[in-house]
Order: sequence, then C-alpha cells, then structure tokens
Amino acid sequence: MEQDAERRLRWGDYWFKDSLGKALEAQGHTVVGDVVEADVLINLHGGRIQQLPEWTWNVLWIIGHPDAVTEQECDEYDVVYSESAMFAEHVREWGIACKHLPGASDFEPLELPKTHDAVFVGNWREGRTLDDGLPTGHRLEVWGEGWEGHLPEGAEWRGLYYPHEDLAALYASSVFVIPQMYEDMHRWGFVNPRIHDVLAVRGEKVPTFAECAERIMADVPAIRGMLDLGCGEKPRRGMVGIDRLGGEDVIPWDLEMGLPAHECADVIVADNLLEHIDNLIPLMNDCHEALLPGGRMHVVVPNAQNLDDAWADPTHRRAFVPGTFDYFNGEHGRWQMYGKGYGIKPWRVVYCRAEGRFIRVMMRPMEWVTYTVRNEAVANG
Repeated sequence: MEQDAERRLRWGDYWFKDSLGKALEAQGHTVVGDVVEADVLINLHGGRIQQLPEWTWNVLWIIGHPDAVTEQECDEYDVVYSESAMFAEHVREWGIACKHLPGASDFEPLELPKTHDAVFVGNWREGRTLDDGLPTGHRLEVWGEGWEGHLPEGAEWRGLYYPHEDLAALYASSVFVIPQMYEDMHRWGFVNPRIHDVLAVRGEKVPTFAECAERIMADVPAIRGMLDLGCGEKPRRGMVGIDRLGGEDVIPWDLEMGLPAHECADVIVADNLLEHIDNLIPLMNDCHEALLPGGRMHVVVPNAQNLDDAWADPTHRRAFVPGTFDYFNGEHGRWQMYGKGYGIKPWRVVYCRAEGRFIRVMMRPMEWVTYTVRNEAVANG
C-alpha cells in the first residue's frame, strides 16, 4: 500500500478502492482505516497480505495481477471473487469456490467536443507499453510518473497527475483512450477498470460500485461463530472465549475435556494454548468436528527450534516444530502412514510458517471422503 498521501492519488487502484468504500458507506456500512476495528476485510488484489486477521470475514477480489495469485493465497480467504470469469474457473479448478464479480465504474454519460486525440492516464511499470494500443496516426498525450525513456515515438508527456474528478471529462473529450493492459490480465480475460470508465462515459451499461458492494456484503454471514481457546480473561474481537478461568464473554471450561459443543464455529483460534494441553489429539479432533463448512482454525505455538521458548515455561506439556503439523495434514505422507493410525482427523494445512520464536498455522478440516478420493486417484494414477 502506497504510504505517500500525494503519490497514492496517481494510482488507479486507489480510486477503485475509494469508489468501493463510498458505495459501502452509502449502503450504511462503516469503512475504517485500522483493521483492528474491522469486521470485514476486502483485499482488492494488487498484492498479497502476509497475515490476515483471524476475526474478520476475509474477502479477496482479484482485479489484477492474476499470475501472482496462488492457490494457497486464495485458500486463506473466506470468499474469493475474480473480475475475470475465465480466472474464476481456474481458481475453482484448485478446489476453491470463486465467484465472477466484474469490475465497475461510477462515471456518468458525458458528451463533449473532441479536443484530445489519444490519451493515457497511468504510471509506467515494468512490462507496460503503449505502442500496441495506439492506432496509427493518432497524437498521444500521457499523464503519469516514470515515463521518461518509455514513451512511444511522437507521444507527449503532460504531467505527473491528472485530477481524478476531471477524468470523465478527459475521456469524453478524447477520440481514443489507450486500453492498456498487462499481458497476464489480457491472457486471463480481465477487463481493465479504465475500460469500464470509458464505456460508462460513452453511455454503455457497466456494473456500478453500488452493485459490487451489495454483492460482496450479501455474502457476509449475519452471525459468525468464532471461538478463542485458552484466551484468558478477554477473547479477541467478536469472539467467544473458552478458558478454565472464565471471564466476560468467556465460557469457563477445561479444554483437557475437549470442546463443550460441536458443529458451531466458523473460526477457532488456539494462540499459545496447545503446548499446555495433555490431550492434544482429542482436542484437535473436537475442533475438526466443531468447524462448520468453510471454517478455519488458527494455531500459534512456540517453535521448539528455540529450546528456551519450548521448555522454559514449567506449564508446557509438549513441544512443536513445523513438521509436527505434517501428522495432521491429510495430504501428507506422515498423516497417511502415522497420523491416521493415531486417530487424528485429517486437516488441510493452508500454511505452516516458522516466524522466529513461534509457528503460525492455518488449517481447514478435510472430509474423509475427500482424502479417500484423492488417495485413490494417486494410487491409480
């Protein structure tokens, strides 16, 4: 995310976000700048978020850079949309639900005399060229940063920035607007937001940001069951805690006895808890059963590669290394050879990251039938 308040105005992604935010506010939602205060997080994919919050409903809307999108990244989100129908189908081939949600524009139809020939508003990036999109004989004007040495022959650079509030008028008064698009977006059938803007100015029917906002928020569950295990006296935002000490919004319960309920949770967090548990496998199996379809579990444990973190605390009952979670991963040989025999229910480990003193894991329950089909496919393939 661009930190320079002036420079961010030169990026189209900023105005896409701004338009969606205004549409959400118009529908009665509050848009906040600090994720700590958020209940829903929407990532308009231009880059990866390294650590998604556990408590938010996490939305990925892929509007660009499809070659940078990975199966693992998509699997970290609660819902995934793609601006391209073709790429949405590609994501579904990974076994991840993905909905087609086209881009949008809020520009109004506008008729003005043609005072510009060909125009392009946007910053230069590696791989961006304007030569292919420029018809022969047109005089090109360009606004944006970084174009020195990269302009097509005869093009004129007009400045760093064209005011967004005047952009519709520029497009309406231009004979031709360069529909520049990165190669991967073109290959996967994405439509550049610039094209939606041009079509809207010319009176074509295009989706609006209000329609997109309504579609996204319609998929957000009205109620979500979220459990914070071993939370102490105060659970995370929006969660119900389970801890033997009890407290406000905390169910008093000894987790050595498992969970007090099943099929009740969309999210389960166990942050620096499992190292204190004797009955680890029964508790993890209870978490597996407690999670509803699409649910996720987040685990943080000390990394035993640092012995002091693993064993200095006299209440620690066990230690973990990243490989420990192979025994819970239904697609890993260690689960297939050993974990299954230990009675461990199979999980899909979305990620397992050793980050300094701690290991962070995100997991989703695997159905036994899913494992059986995949395993037979491998055996017969």
